[in-house]
Amino acid sequence: MAVRWYLRFNLSYRDVEELLAEREIEVDHVTVYRWVRRFTGALLADAARFARQPTVLPGPPHAQPVLRRVAADRFKDRFIAM
Repeated sequence: MAVRWYLRFNLSYRDVEELLAEREIEVDHVTVYRWVRRFTGALLADAARFARQPTVLPGPPHAQPVLRRVAADRFKDRFIAM
C-alpha cells in the first residue's frame, strides 16, 4: 500500500510515513524508502503483464494504419466522408 501511494501520487517518503501514521502504522521514512527500492520492480512487472495489448485488426499488414484510423474515427462517433 505504501509503495503504491508513493508511486501513484508522487508523494515524498515523509508524506507516506504520515499517511501510515494516520492509520496507526508506525514506520520511518527510511523504511518506506527501502520498501520502494525493494518492491517497485515487482509492481512494474505486474503492471506490464496486465497492460492492454494492441488490438490485432483483420487484413494485410500494409492496411493496418488505415484500419486503425477508421476504427478510431468510429469509436469517436465521427463519420468518414468518402
